[in-house]
Amino acid sequence: YRIIPQLPGKGGSMMRLATISPIKSASPEFTEGRRKHLQRWLTAVARHPTLHNDPLVIAFLSDTNSDIKTKLNGIGRKQKPEHETSSIATEPFKFVDADAIGIIERVGTQIGLLIEKFENMERIMDRIQQRRAAEIVDWQEFSDTICDFNRVRGEHVAGNTTWATIQTSFDHVGQKMRALVERTQEQHMREMDGFCVRIKMFLDMLLAYKEMMDRRMKTVERDLTRMKGKIARNTAALAKSSAKAGDAKLTGKLEQRLERRMSTEERLESENDYSVFCIWAEAKLVRVHFAQMGTLIEEVASSQVTGKSPPSSSSPP
Repeated sequence: YRIIPQLPGKGGSMMRLATISPIKSASPEFTEGRRKHLQRWLTAVARHPTLHNDPLVIAFLSDTNSDIKTKLNGIGRKQKPEHETSSIATEPFKFVDADAIGIIERVGTQIGLLIEKFENMERIMDRIQQRRAAEIVDWQEFSDTICDFNRVRGEHVAGNTTWATIQTSFDHVGQKMRALVERTQEQHMREMDGFCVRIKMFLDMLLAYKEMMDRRMKTVERDLTRMKGKIARNTAALAKSSAKAGDAKLTGKLEQRLERRMSTEERLESENDYSVFCIWAEAKLVRVHFAQMGTLIEEVASSQVTGKSPPSSSSPP
């Protein structure tokens, strides 16, 4: 149970429209968006304090063999679940807060609203980027228009001397403005892209954390509850059979079934306990990133007030 963001989709609508070559039909915007999403996914996995040491991740990021899929499948088949290999799994509650389960439950009640807020922030930042990009296009057009004064005649309106001076001055100003717009565009895109990437990466993390909690409830916690019910029914059936001194063969089967189910329960108990540790540890990771996001948002807001560029922390991680 680790925070692993969802991989970007391949574009269902795009696939339906293109039956021969989906890649050719992908718009530049879609391709660039998916590239950025894949980069965020790789960054999140490679920088995770536990996952970056995983043999599968190491092989995926470092192996240049063309048959990497076969190699990953081989590693995956040999690799045991984390709760079976980690030394922490023997006594996971020694490494968490006393109220770890309560903390996890309270996180579960709050995370949905936080996701909603950051999704809204993401939408707003996307709109700001679009407006800034349109504004830069307007300034580029404005500087081109100034430079174009050399292509028209106006000496009869302004006078020969004045018109010559205006042409020279406007050409000089237009060239300067064009260079300034290009530098401003580069700086703006670098700053805004960096901030948007951080917002999107943190949102990816929150969504992955919520998915991890939901998955635990739908898998190990559910399976453990069901197994306890089966054991209770099995125990009752065994007690009933023994009390009646009935068929020894049936009693033996019930005993074997109970033994298997108790073994399964023990495994599920171990996995469930370790999942609590993992979710608690991942919650701490979310808190660290939350603090960083708070600092980043404060820096960006301050830069908008003062007009100064935000520090390098707003650049892509």
